[in-house]
Amino acid sequence: MRTLCLPVLLALAACGGAPSAADAGTDAGVDGGPPAFGSCAAGCSAPFACDPASGLCKNHGVPRLSHAFVIVMENTSASDITAASAPYLTGTLYPLGVQMLNYSAVTHPSLPNYIAMVGGDTFGITSDGPANDPDHQVAASHPDVASQFEAAGLTWHEYSESQQTPCQLADSGSDPNAFVSKHDPMPHFLITQTSPSCAQNDVSFEPEPGMPGLAADLAAGRFFDYVFIAPNLCGDGHDSCPTVASSPVGQQDLWLEKNLPVILQSPAYLEAGLVVVTWDENDEFRQGPVPNQIPTIYLSPLLARAGGTNRTAYSHYSMLSTIEAGFGLPSLPAGNGHDDALITDIWR
Repeated sequence: MRTLCLPVLLALAACGGAPSAADAGTDAGVDGGPPAFGSCAAGCSAPFACDPASGLCKNHGVPRLSHAFVIVMENTSASDITAASAPYLTGTLYPLGVQMLNYSAVTHPSLPNYIAMVGGDTFGITSDGPANDPDHQVAASHPDVASQFEAAGLTWHEYSESQQTPCQLADSGSDPNAFVSKHDPMPHFLITQTSPSCAQNDVSFEPEPGMPGLAADLAAGRFFDYVFIAPNLCGDGHDSCPTVASSPVGQQDLWLEKNLPVILQSPAYLEAGLVVVTWDENDEFRQGPVPNQIPTIYLSPLLARAGGTNRTAYSHYSMLSTIEAGFGLPSLPAGNGHDDALITDIWR
């Protein structure tokens, strides 16, 4: 965890929005201040090297990241996201980021996709289940991104909405506002579940006893290098909640509108951060032209052009490998045999 002191960026955040890709992360710093994080002017250390064209330190084409936030929604096809169904996504987030138009989930159902997002493989898991079920656990010999970051001296946090206790291993009920373990991937990896750090870092998204929540952590300057965020079944659109919105996509849109600005206005994002909003899988009854195609948007002050689209084929594996590269880490798992294309064509 790093506490940042960036008064200029905080002032920008107080104005109510994140800067455009052209306004943030420049070589020379802000108003003559110190060189920007991850810039050539600040100095590049292996495995990063200076990319003269962008002025950024890059590792295999991926710029050095200060922080990464991954937010996962549920069961939506790319065609379901429209101006009518998701006005915040289409009207506010799309102009700030890059829409990934050829982005696919790994499989069905939910849990194997969540496992893939943080471990680089499904490890033979083919169904949903809680982390206290041995059939839905990953052997301790397989690291996840949490244990990988810890081993590299980096920090992580997983925030799950409606989680009642740290490192919770079982569902808290069937209500749409309840916590479900299958959307909380880190404790499914025994290397993390059995570590004391699980109780310290796998916590509730909102304030609960002993768990201040994401907004309070950001306000206090408690920033973690890697953050995974899982809304509850109502917020992520898994269940229909007609008292919240007229459709599951509407629920997702409202959740993002309520909760994403505090991240986009934080120094953790404004420094040289990345926010990925993705979906675990599509509606399997409407596959579309790309198998298991899902909506995904990347937001970062390091983007080459905000408001753009990208049609390169990427997947959950690409997301993990790209984030790892942005922190100078190798892809998980070692020798996974996947064609994990790094996302290199969206950056400055």
